[in-house]
Amino acid sequence: MLAVNAAVPARTVAELIDYAKKEPGKLRMGSWGPGTQPHTIQTYMARKYGVDILHVPYRGEGPMVTDLLAGQVNVTVGSVTALQQHFAGGKLRPLAVAGPRRAKSLPDVPTFAEAGYPDDAYRLTGPITLMAPAKTPQPIIDRLGREVSALVKSPAFSKRIEDMGAEPVGNTPSEAASAYTAYLPVVLKLTADTGVTLD
Repeated sequence: MLAVNAAVPARTVAELIDYAKKEPGKLRMGSWGPGTQPHTIQTYMARKYGVDILHVPYRGEGPMVTDLLAGQVNVTVGSVTALQQHFAGGKLRPLAVAGPRRAKSLPDVPTFAEAGYPDDAYRLTGPITLMAPAKTPQPIIDRLGREVSALVKSPAFSKRIEDMGAEPVGNTPSEAASAYTAYLPVVLKLTADTGVTLD
């Protein structure tokens, strides 16, 4: 999701882009490291809209959020889980969420597409997928898939995940593989278009 420090005078994605154009060099976008989704989005936005946004990499999302709150960086693409607790107090402001639908925990925050930015780059989310070694026997994968899916879909587990601002899916191994197959070309194209690396 895209969020800003409350001192940034933008309440929408369009206003943020306008601000970046009018005040070159004023935006410092924190990420949880080089080559991450926030770094890629920062580079994508800078190139697409011709704006000067400085990328500031951190060693993890926690330190980045701390500096976002303090104003050392003033914009980020981060997780709902890490950012949402700071919206109610007014220290941070959400502008848009990535993905095909609004976050359940932030129903008033539009998706990038709803905000007028339907680019594939903004469809990307950060799925957490359980994987197994390539040669794991299929019966073991099937059983793990059933057990994990049942756990994730259980009311108690789902509530804990939702309370953190995440959204439990609990899909099957084949559904997860299909999602990954659909997701990968978008990531590869975005990486190629932006030239972002882990360096």
